[in-house]
Amino acid sequence: MSSLHQSPVTPSWTSPDYLLSHRMKECCVQLHASVQKWKQLTEEGFNVATKLVNTLQHEKYTHHTGDLSNMCDVSVVESKIIEEREGFYTNFKDIINKLESVVARMGTLSGNVRAAVELLSSSQDPSQPIFQSLSPVMFGSHFEVVYKTYCQEISLREKILGDIIQQSCRDTVTMYLSCWLHEPYIGAECTESLEALLIDTNLR
Repeated sequence: MSSLHQSPVTPSWTSPDYLLSHRMKECCVQLHASVQKWKQLTEEGFNVATKLVNTLQHEKYTHHTGDLSNMCDVSVVESKIIEEREGFYTNFKDIINKLESVVARMGTLSGNVRAAVELLSSSQDPSQPIFQSLSPVMFGSHFEVVYKTYCQEISLREKILGDIIQQSCRDTVTMYLSCWLHEPYIGAECTESLEALLIDTNLR
């Protein structure tokens, strides 16, 4: 019989299998919370990155044109711009650090799910659904897809952090902003995997 037509076993709430499945559901809840936190930080980061890029372009323009009435005025303006740039960069770096913490949390959750999958697979029929339709292995596979996707995305953002303040080309920094906003690694596979987990655990 196909695993899609099997009904999940409902173990005693004190049994190891129940406790493991409960832990996996909790991991899914926390994964979803991590994704929501990522989205919030992404919006904040885009706003800060935009201000940083505008400040960098303003600094470049002021430095190269020096079109104020005298060099003293230019110096004062440049000092103010540099102070703003450093402030925005610090804020941007703080957001990257928070995003790294979000992904690290996802990694911990993924490790917990992986361990639970191994235990469940050894104690029951591996094709037996845990909740509705996903077997332990499929549940773990979907979880891993989400985690690895965000690992790729945070690597891209770390590169943006390292490069953006050194770039003088407007097109390049615009591309960085576009990558930040559109998240090229977070595609359909990641979205569908997260949705499958949420549906299977009755969180959606």
